[in-house]
Amino acid sequence: HSPVNRWRDDFAAEYNALVLQYNDLVAAQLWGHTHHDEFYVLSDEAGKPAQVGLVAPSVTPFQHGSNPAFRMFQYAHNDSKTLLDFVQFNANLQHANDNDRADWLPTYSFLEAYGLSSMSASEFYNLGKEMKTDVRLSSRFLSYFHGGFPVDKSEVEVSCIALSATRAELLQCKGADTVVNL
Repeated sequence: HSPVNRWRDDFAAEYNALVLQYNDLVAAQLWGHTHHDEFYVLSDEAGKPAQVGLVAPSVTPFQHGSNPAFRMFQYAHNDSKTLLDFVQFNANLQHANDNDRADWLPTYSFLEAYGLSSMSASEFYNLGKEMKTDVRLSSRFLSYFHGGFPVDKSEVEVSCIALSATRAELLQCKGADTVVNL
């Protein structure tokens, strides 16, 4: 439910070790809880990207006035382990309230939105690194983060969220002693 990069570091370390141990069996790490549209990359002991955690926004608007959302995942037909892409759907709450109904519309395909060729951990890692210096990419990420509502985060913060599989890694990346607001 709650993504591992929000857990206590000792619990996250145990979980991440298991994911890496069974990396060939783990198809995806799908999370919720934060009500944010985000991802993180888990690297192995050698620093090679190995797994991705995909954090989906919620169908219930909770904070920051976020619009409700859900995802539809596409897997390879011959291999249920290979994630090919996902499409995120959102409902505009203002429109729903004005019209007494919610229209769930596709917001984006992940591969198309970020120009990736696959959903591999290395592609996500490269995207996370690029967001640190590419304002266009980090702005796109932030436009989806709260379902279209503005978010005040820097490119470095965006990159750190994407590249940190534990709270300790997030702190180290941001150069901070405490994480107040992920």
